[in-house]
Amino acid sequence: MEGVRIHMPKSIKAKYAISFSILIIIFLLLSTSLQLALQKNTFRKDIEVNSLSYALLARKPICEAYELYYNSGYYKFRELMLDLMKMNLDLVYVAILDVNGWQLFDSMELAEGIESFRQKTRKAVQDPDLLKRVRSLDPSNRLVTGPDGKEMLEIIAPHVEEWGNHKYSVLYRFSFVSLRKRILSLLLQATIYSMTTLLAAVLLAYYLSSKITKPLLELTDMSRDIARGNYGRTISIQTRDEVQDLANSFNMMSLQLRKSIGEIQESHEQLVRANEELKELDHLKSDILSNVSHELRTPLTTIRGYAESMADSLLGPVSPDQEKGLRVMERSLNRLSLTIGQLLEFSRLSSGKISLDIRPFDILLLIRLIVNNLREEFEMREIDVAINMPESLPSVEADQEKIAQILENLIANSIKFTPPGGTVELIAHRTEHGVKVTVRDNGVGIPEKEIPYIFDRFHQVDGSSTRRFGGLGLGLAIVKQLLDAHGARIDVSSKEGEGSEFSFTLPALAFQDSALRSRRIPIL
Repeated sequence: MEGVRIHMPKSIKAKYAISFSILIIIFLLLSTSLQLALQKNTFRKDIEVNSLSYALLARKPICEAYELYYNSGYYKFRELMLDLMKMNLDLVYVAILDVNGWQLFDSMELAEGIESFRQKTRKAVQDPDLLKRVRSLDPSNRLVTGPDGKEMLEIIAPHVEEWGNHKYSVLYRFSFVSLRKRILSLLLQATIYSMTTLLAAVLLAYYLSSKITKPLLELTDMSRDIARGNYGRTISIQTRDEVQDLANSFNMMSLQLRKSIGEIQESHEQLVRANEELKELDHLKSDILSNVSHELRTPLTTIRGYAESMADSLLGPVSPDQEKGLRVMERSLNRLSLTIGQLLEFSRLSSGKISLDIRPFDILLLIRLIVNNLREEFEMREIDVAINMPESLPSVEADQEKIAQILENLIANSIKFTPPGGTVELIAHRTEHGVKVTVRDNGVGIPEKEIPYIFDRFHQVDGSSTRRFGGLGLGLAIVKQLLDAHGARIDVSSKEGEGSEFSFTLPALAFQDSALRSRRIPIL
């Protein structure tokens, strides 16, 4: 269910009048509430004083009437009691009690017939506090709760005869009905006063807002013209106040806009031409990289083949020093071939030529195969590798070839930045979103300010000419593009000097097929 919305009118006159009226209403409500609170206390004290005065004056006539007429002439007594009770509109109950604590009469009997009256029996007072007050020679009062749950004033007035004999006390209960009537009367007066004041405030607010509306309408028309592109229009307002200053500012703005828009349009045209030139250069650069990389691949393959043949003594005997040099040449050619492969792959991905063959496969099996393929690189760098994955890991649904390329790039990146004696750890576990794969190392780490840029193409954390680590800065860029194609996100956490961690999540196969659970191959 939508909440209630209050729609303010669009007219400034109405808004000004309503706002001013609300302010007046709040002030009147506060002043009225304060006045009612003060008057309520005053009225309440008046009722208490009047009730006590009445109780003291009426106690003697009530007690004397009881002795004279209660048993011998009840109807006369009833008539006298009704007349006495009518003298105070707040009086709702009267009872006569003797000093021994017996209730001799209560005003409830006045509504009953003579037959019911004669069957009455006296009742004893059970409240110790009330009995103490009945026996006291001084009047007392307290607040009690009546049968209807409303507050009442209870007064006990002792009747002491002229010779000091104290036989009876009269108990009165007074309601605060007249208090409520006085409050309602005062509230009615305050409402009439408030409505009159509010009407005058609305009329005054409407008149004052009208003085502002006319120049504002002119400013509105001018702003609409500017919004439609009609720059340079000016208006003349002579109010000698802030509105005139606003109009002058609008005039200056309109003239300045006409000048600035012209300059912006000219700059825009120049930027469009420059952007087209940059696009053409970028496209040309990609073509050059692709063509050069492709042309280099064939001679590099030939050179690498001859180097391997010579190192294996297939083209004739070689000395140990020559074999060692040929092996160094072979590793350098492999790195160069890998770099060229990255250039070709990045060029292909940048052109949008990414096609995915999504199929279920065993991620644990793939990781172990990749680690086995890179075993020589780990040993040469003197880096340990650890695989932390459960055997019950489910298969994932993705392009196996692309995921293998992602893992190879991430592992190669960890190897490059991990010093000898370090460790590269491969972790995979099941989550509610699929299988999360993590490549973690304890290498040099990445400075915090560089983390947002590590997936940019050709970005190097150490970009100086004397940097320690090689590469073109394309490995992580390729990882990002391939994971984007899968709709997966890669997360990075790193601390300089402590290592880095790269994680991504692949969807798990919902129903595992036993045929997909290939035999786990051990790490050689």
